[in-house]
Amino acid sequence: MIAGWETNDIDKSPSFDISLVLPDGAKETTYSVNGNTSLELDGQYCVQRWDAGAHVDTDCHMGGRSDGTYFTLTITSLSRWGVKGKFSGLLRNGSSFLKVTDGEFAAPYN
Repeated sequence: MIAGWETNDIDKSPSFDISLVLPDGAKETTYSVNGNTSLELDGQYCVQRWDAGAHVDTDCHMGGRSDGTYFTLTITSLSRWGVKGKFSGLLRNGSSFLKVTDGEFAAPYN
């Protein structure tokens, strides 16, 4: 799993995570899912909702294995430091859709 926030204010920042489960380990390649498939790959983007200084809700758009969505993850580098790559997809929250394009990440191992 790779996760992060858009800003340093973790309580109020939009967040994201990418989850990929592989029985034989990851490789430098492209992984894709389109709706309900067997590859365990999911993307999520969440926005915290606040009112008068109080947290009232979290709205999350998710995609990958959910019907009507897709998600693509390309691992461009696996090294001793960590993992780097790119991602895109169509995420859904009920009837609302969010298209993600040209996403990039670089994450050290934890």
